[in-house]
Amino acid sequence: MNSLIANPLAQMYGPHFLVVYSVVIATTLFVCRHKLRGTETTRPLPKVPAHPDPYQLAYLRSGTSEVRNLAVLSLWLKGYFQEEESVLYRVENSPSQVKLTPVESKVLDRCWNEIDLDETSIVQTIEEAIAPFCQTYETELKAEQLLRVEVDDKQINEVLLGGLAVIWGLGGYKLLAASLTGHHNVGFLCALAFVGTTWLFFLTDSPVGRLNSRGMEYLNRLQRAFEGFQDTIKAGSSDVDVPLLLVALFGTSVLKDTAFHSFQVLFPNAALSTVGAWSAGGGCGGFGSGCGSSCGGGGCGGCGGCGGCGG
Repeated sequence: MNSLIANPLAQMYGPHFLVVYSVVIATTLFVCRHKLRGTETTRPLPKVPAHPDPYQLAYLRSGTSEVRNLAVLSLWLKGYFQEEESVLYRVENSPSQVKLTPVESKVLDRCWNEIDLDETSIVQTIEEAIAPFCQTYETELKAEQLLRVEVDDKQINEVLLGGLAVIWGLGGYKLLAASLTGHHNVGFLCALAFVGTTWLFFLTDSPVGRLNSRGMEYLNRLQRAFEGFQDTIKAGSSDVDVPLLLVALFGTSVLKDTAFHSFQVLFPNAALSTVGAWSAGGGCGGFGSGCGSSCGGGGCGGCGGCGGCGG
């Protein structure tokens, strides 16, 4: 049994081992995170388009919910709806649908008379209507390698088991060595193992995020390219394409102190959408509202001290 602990690692002074163990845990978590994120290309980023599609940019930034929000905002700005007490009502003699994009036409078909922001039962109906467009955006963005590769359950389990093997294996070995040498002050060793295990389960159980590093860099480049347009809408520009582009890139927070600020009140959760390393996946989040019961198409539900580790 002595041969089991006759090595520098087993005989390492307790506090020194805690430092080594901390580094090993941190490295393990980093490697596991990297494996879940998948491999990323080093090819050049796409050029910033002169006339970008705001719906594709909205999908890039925050998924289906932002495409949905943007379509409702566009219908409002283009004069198809007017707001009364937090409800959007269809305007009589509204403009021709010829001026609408296919996404906007689909949403208008599902919400012909009004959009009641206190009703959430038709959110899924709207998302089903725009799903083909979002699938196209998904395909295009993945082709440019701006979105993360999906990670299946098998890969997640492999990463989890590998991480546990390192954390528990090293910690358990040192715990055994401490027991064989008569050391029992192993509180910090057990605490580090617990913290490392908790973080590992958190990493493998939480969404990895939609954008890879290329996607985040490209989105940041787009935001820098068009951030100057914020002064345009604050000056009262009548061009609806400008606020649509800015909301697609920054969220509704850019509408603050502009003629369109009431949209933040109508969709409060949309204003909270931000760009970050772990942005949420596309889906039902971030809208917090839906079309009223007058929408067509039928709807369904919404969406001790430092000495202890046997040294």
